[in-house]
Amino acid sequence: MKAFLIDPSQRTIDSVLAPENPSLEDIKNLLGFERVEGVVFNSQWDTLFVEDEGLYKEEQTFFVLEHKADPVPGKALCLGTVIDTGELTSPWIHLDYLKRLITFVTPEEAYEHWEKQSYDF
Repeated sequence: MKAFLIDPSQRTIDSVLAPENPSLEDIKNLLGFERVEGVVFNSQWDTLFVEDEGLYKEEQTFFVLEHKADPVPGKALCLGTVIDTGELTSPWIHLDYLKRLITFVTPEEAYEHWEKQSYDF
C-alpha cells in the first residue's frame, strides 16, 4: 500500500510502499527510528508517525503542517487509519494536497516559533 514519507533534511514529500496494515516494527523500519509516536492530523484520521525523541537530536530538521501549532522534528510517515478498527491503511489525503500543507523550516525558524508561543498552564 502507499504511504507518504516527509523528509525535511532532503525537503521532500514522496509516495513510498508500505506493507498492508503495517506493524509498529514496519513503521520504525521505514523511518529508521527506534521509537515512534503517531499523531492524527485531520478529520479523516490520517496519522503522522514521527520519532518519539526527535526534539532531543542535535542538527535536527523540521517541517510545519499548516493549521498545527508546532514544528515537527525529523522525518514523518503519513498513513491512513480506519476509524472503526484502528487498522492502518493508505492515507486518505492526496499527496498534492499534503505537499501544499507542509512548509520546511530551518532549526532557527522552529526555535523562533517556540519562543513566540505563550503556553499558559
